[in-house]
Formats: sequence, structure tokens, C-alpha cells
Amino acid sequence: MNYIVAYLLINEVSQEQVFWFLVCLIENILPDDYFKDLTTISIISYIFNDILSELFPAFQLEMTEAGMDSSVFLVPWFVCLFSKGFINSVSSYIINVILLESRDYRVGFILLKISLALITIVLTV
Repeated sequence: MNYIVAYLLINEVSQEQVFWFLVCLIENILPDDYFKDLTTISIISYIFNDILSELFPAFQLEMTEAGMDSSVFLVPWFVCLFSKGFINSVSSYIINVILLESRDYRVGFILLKISLALITIVLTV
């Protein structure tokens, strides 16, 4: 949560707005166990690996041969809600997508879609 708070404060969001954003995020958007035991993150990572191996088998093979698991980049993305490691405009866009789509979809599905979109962009550019 500290990365999310820092990201918002650096981008000149008031402390009161950051507080209410976190209240909304924790009470209405994220599942109850999201930060407790990372169950949601583990499930999303497992599903992501299955989809990745179907969409990009060569990339999945390279990762396997290198002994690398996708959790290396997925866990920081999910824990920080993409507020760490991306330029501000990308992080801002992703946070907006999470907020907007959380009305219609569960956050796990949203994070999965965003992660797959980012990997697709990286591997096809």
C-alpha cells in the first residue's frame, strides 16, 4: 500500500483524497484476503501462466529454461497495483482502468487483463 500512497502523493493528490481512495480501494474493490495471504495474487499468477503458455509458448519456454517464474514481475505489479516500475502516465492510466472496471468485474480479472495486455505489448513491439 505504501507504493500506492507514495505514487498518489507524488502526483499532488491531497492527503485527504489519498485516504478516501485507500478506504474505497480496501472496502469496495480489493477482496478481503488481497494483502492478508496473497491468495488472490497466487491464483491470478497461476491463471496468467496458463494463458501465457498458450499465447506465447516460445516466451514461456525461455522463461522456464532460464528458471524464471512470472511471479518475479507479477507480484510487484499486483501488490503495488502497477504504481511501481512504470512511468506516471502509464500507472495513472492503469489505476483509472482498475477503478472504472471494478464496477463490472472482479479485481483479479482486471489485473489479469492488464498484465496480459502489458506482456502482449512488450512481446509484439
